Amino acid sequence: MRVQYPATYRELLDVFPSGEFADGIRVISPVQDTGTLELFRTNAENWYSYFTHARDIAPETFPHKFHPEFDGLILWAIDDDHCYFWDPSGGRDPDTWPIVFLENTGPSWGAYDGSAVDFLFDVITGNFQHEALYSDWEDAPKTFYPTRFMGH
Repeated sequence: MRVQYPATYRELLDVFPSGEFADGIRVISPVQDTGTLELFRTNAENWYSYFTHARDIAPETFPHKFHPEFDGLILWAIDDDHCYFWDPSGGRDPDTWPIVFLENTGPSWGAYDGSAVDFLFDVITGNFQHEALYSDWEDAPKTFYPTRFMGH
C-alpha cells in the first residue's frame, strides 16, 4: 500500500536529508535515495512487528492499528524513547492527519494537532509538552545532524 505523505513533511524532506534533530528525534527520508528508502521500509516493518505483537499481548495499551493495516498509524520519526506517527483514520487528506506519539513501552500515548514541521519546532523549543514526551527538549541543542548511511 502506497502512502501519500503530508505536504509539509515532503517540504521538510526537500530541505533536510535523513538525520537527527536536537540530539534526539530521528527522521529517515523515504525519498532521499534507495538506501534510505530501504532503511525506512525496514524500520517501519520492524516497528510494525513490534507494535502488532505488543497489541496482541496488551490491546488496552496498544489500541491502534499500524500501517500497512487499513487506517493504521504511519511511522515518520523515532527517538530513543518514543515513536511518532500520523493517524490517517480521520480522513483521506494527509495534510489533516494529526500526529500521535507514544512512549515506546506504553501506555503513554499523546496527540498533536498540526504538521510534522510544527510538531518538531514546538517540541524542540518547549512550546508543546506532554506527559508522554521527554520533558527537557527545550534544553537540548537546536541542531540537525544528517545521517550518513554506509554506501550512500
